[in-house]
This record gives sequence, C-alpha cells and structure tokens, in this order.
Amino acid sequence: MIFNFFKSKNNWQHKDSNIRISAINEELNIENDDDKTIIFSMLNNDTNELVRRAVLLKLNSFDAYYEASILNDNKSVQDFSTGQIQEILSGKHNISLSLDKKQAFLVQLTNNEKDKSSNLSLLKFWLEHEVDPPLWLLNCLKCLFIRKISANY
Repeated sequence: MIFNFFKSKNNWQHKDSNIRISAINEELNIENDDDKTIIFSMLNNDTNELVRRAVLLKLNSFDAYYEASILNDNKSVQDFSTGQIQEILSGKHNISLSLDKKQAFLVQLTNNEKDKSSNLSLLKFWLEHEVDPPLWLLNCLKCLFIRKISANY
C-alpha cells in the first residue's frame, strides 16, 4: 500500500513533453473510450504545442483538423490544422474526401458565421487547388444559389 504512494504518473501526464508525445504515439489508443477522452483533453489543454500536434496526427481526421483550426486556443495549432486541411483539399494528404464529404464541408464553410475571414481564405485556397474544378464550380454555384434563395424568404 505504501508503494502506491511512490508510483509514478502515467506517461501522458509526465512533465517532459517528449515523454507525453511518446505516450500519445505508443500507449494511447483512439479506439479506447478512456484513452480517447485523454487524447482530446491533451489536444485542448496541453501546454505544449508539439503535444497538441502529435494528438492531431494520432487522430488523423479531417474533422479533428477542422475543429482544431477553429476552436483550439493555440494559434500555432490552428495554423498547423489549417495547413493539414489545405493539404487534404489539394489532394496532397493521405486523407481524401468523398464528393459527399466535400459538399458537406462546403455547406459547413459557407454557413459558419464564427470565423468568416478564415472560411473565406480556406474557400479561396480550395478553389485554387481543387483537383476537379468543374465539380468545385458546380458545387459552389449550387451552394450560393441555395443561400440566395433562402435569404430571399
């Protein structure tokens, strides 16, 4: 019982950020609900930017990158996430988006009132780098048309 007093913390709680990053990569499993809670807590609360980036790389999810680009309170993490999104949108990432996911993201970008300047910048980047411009153009026009119709009523 007295030995429990001297038991060290879990590696993901270690004061050394390199050990926390190792724990993210080697010990925490995103399929485990408890670990997933820890991972998301580290993404939003860890004091080290590289730890937060390691969490994003572990999650390797378009939605996680997008959410972090808007909501993470660390500007460098936001910028990193935006860069990952740009790579995904330009087809330079191991994540690829289906047509349905692209359409849903386009609607999400155009309807999000929280950060219009970032959304506009992301839309501009996407327009310049879309691998299938006719698809981009049709979807963009469709989205704008829907917004215009709903604004009239």
